[in-house]
Amino acid sequence: MYASTKAELLIMVQNDKFAAAIDDGLPAIAAEATDPLESVMAVMRPVVVCAREQIDNGRLYLHELVFGDPAEPNRREGLARAARLEDGIAQVLARDGALDQADATTVARVVSAIIHLSVTATIHMQQSDGTVLDDIRGQVRAVLAPHRGAASQRPMAVS
Repeated sequence: MYASTKAELLIMVQNDKFAAAIDDGLPAIAAEATDPLESVMAVMRPVVVCAREQIDNGRLYLHELVFGDPAEPNRREGLARAARLEDGIAQVLARDGALDQADATTVARVVSAIIHLSVTATIHMQQSDGTVLDDIRGQVRAVLAPHRGAASQRPMAVS
């Protein structure tokens, strides 16, 4: 593997850790949990903990993924992994029928933005993982609130 810059080298190293964290969280998709919030948190928790393991590196990694040159090969790989995480979150959100796939994909992108901001914001640097995860939970709960119970309120399709 080759890294053309120090940022690319960091991304190259962090990509493997990010992938392992995603792999740890994605089994929550198959879980029978009925609460979308808890399922989303189960998918995200290992990613947040991974990004905060070495806070400066995690912050820089996420910053570089979002704002760096997407043509760089390691960055492309990291962005593909981030898309895999978003796809997993979208699957969880679409599972109970409260959101159709298009809306679930959009909300998953919002959840991804919440993760990025919560992990990279300077205000959260000194907070514990649990405090950051609680903050993320509150934000995701607020995003999901308009959709909770929506599946039971939708008219049934007539065959």
